Amino acid sequence: MPPIERIIQKLSVYPNLKFGRVGNRLEIEKPNPEGFPLSFIEDKDGFTVYFGLNHWRFDDENEALD
Repeated sequence: MPPIERIIQKLSVYPNLKFGRVGNRLEIEKPNPEGFPLSFIEDKDGFTVYFGLNHWRFDDENEALD
């Protein structure tokens, strides 16, 4: 299963959490005013995970998902 599909499957147990997918990008809204948004992007070079203003690049799918 593609990584974005795996994330969506896990998020399905949180009905109040809002998220959307556009192509290879998954955007998750912050869950509360104190929280932060999250993005997961898959491209030809690997994966980028954004937590608020910070981001990390991963070559390995499982590391990106963790």
